[in-house]
Amino acid sequence: GKLGQEADEQWQRLASVSEPVVTVYGAYDTGKSSLLRRLIVDSEVDVPEWLTISARHETFEVNEVTAAGCRLRDTPGFVAGADDARADMNTRLANTAVDLTDVAIVTVTPQLATAEFPALQELVRRGWAPGSLWFVISRFDEAGVDPESDLEGYRARGMRKTEELRHALELDENVPVYVVSQDFAQMAGSDRNPDPQIWEDFRSWDGIAELRDTLGNLGARGGGSLRAAAAQRFWRQSVDDALDGLRAELAMYLDHQTFSDEGLRLRQSWLAQLDALQNSADADLRGRVSETIGQAIDDQRDADAIQHSLQTTVDFWYALQEQNVE
Repeated sequence: GKLGQEADEQWQRLASVSEPVVTVYGAYDTGKSSLLRRLIVDSEVDVPEWLTISARHETFEVNEVTAAGCRLRDTPGFVAGADDARADMNTRLANTAVDLTDVAIVTVTPQLATAEFPALQELVRRGWAPGSLWFVISRFDEAGVDPESDLEGYRARGMRKTEELRHALELDENVPVYVVSQDFAQMAGSDRNPDPQIWEDFRSWDGIAELRDTLGNLGARGGGSLRAAAAQRFWRQSVDDALDGLRAELAMYLDHQTFSDEGLRLRQSWLAQLDALQNSADADLRGRVSETIGQAIDDQRDADAIQHSLQTTVDFWYALQEQNVE
């Protein structure tokens, strides 16, 4: 039905792309855009105008560029526990994009912020095929060890942070983790199209070469098997999402049913009480009228006196029944 049609329209957007689709995904300010810029520049491709580097939240939509034989996608940073409209929209855009990709590159900072981990743990559990989920510990020159003065210490800290990340997210051995310093000391800053020579002195240790080579190999061999795995992952996730929505809808309807059942029981109770009141009122009226007439006969009252007595009796009875009904 409609759910299947909407999901199929989403899938066709990925199925129509011939190159492997690689989506960079991560929380706000984890270096996604600067990582993409470095990969694009090192692939000798012009950096598109939509890619901006700054300390502010700049990415608000999913954008694409072809480099290294792949379709690279930038996504807005997701926000853990988003509670405003823009953050919620960015999170939904990012999650939709990472559902429709051959490869996901997840960026985290050297601090491995724990607030992001529940979302990342949920992502890891989606059943990624080997080679389709990569992690990047980004901007590692901010990890507290200067690689130019203590390269051994820098690499040791990188290994330690990699193990911390693997342990925290329970990553399988086939999930690669890259430690990179994509813009050491912010040499390129916010320049969108810097000269790649600016990073020449850092290439031996900044980790970009390994990531770029893996990306290039992916582009060279194509992503046929990964696309098939992406199809399974996407449709499985679509079914899970649909079931979650239906379960939530069912819970809402069950709440409504409980409320309606309680209302119906209350109404039935009221009707039973009203029936009892009516029966009691009928019997009480008959008794009072009979008693009044009998008393009037015994007292040999005239018609006017009898009528007055009956009116008084009925008025008293009516007031009593009105009070009972209220």
